[in-house]
Amino acid sequence: SSAASDVYKRQIGGQRVIEEIAEKSSKATQNDPRLRDFFKETDKEHSRELLKKWMVKAFGGPDHYDGRSMKESHEKFQFTNEHFDMVKQIFRESMESCKIEQSAIDECIEDIIESQRSQI
Repeated sequence: SSAASDVYKRQIGGQRVIEEIAEKSSKATQNDPRLRDFFKETDKEHSRELLKKWMVKAFGGPDHYDGRSMKESHEKFQFTNEHFDMVKQIFRESMESCKIEQSAIDECIEDIIESQRSQI
């Protein structure tokens, strides 16, 4: 969408920054003691690369995502709303650590991350 594209280009800083956010978020999620058991049978590097592609696409950048849908790729995990909120907070902290403006963080968390709750 044009709103996502605007966020991607102007407010976030483009593909490199989004990939950095994805990398930080993925590593933090995979290493969080409350969440890491979900990833013990997962190819962590592969899932990080898929997340980078998905996030670039979701944030309005080029679409190179070739993974399964969010619903398909997460159905075996039995995530609760509490787990989702933990992951959402990790995304927020990763964006903050990349010096993204607070208004852009809030917009991305609500429009992009929160929109996936029903799929995960």
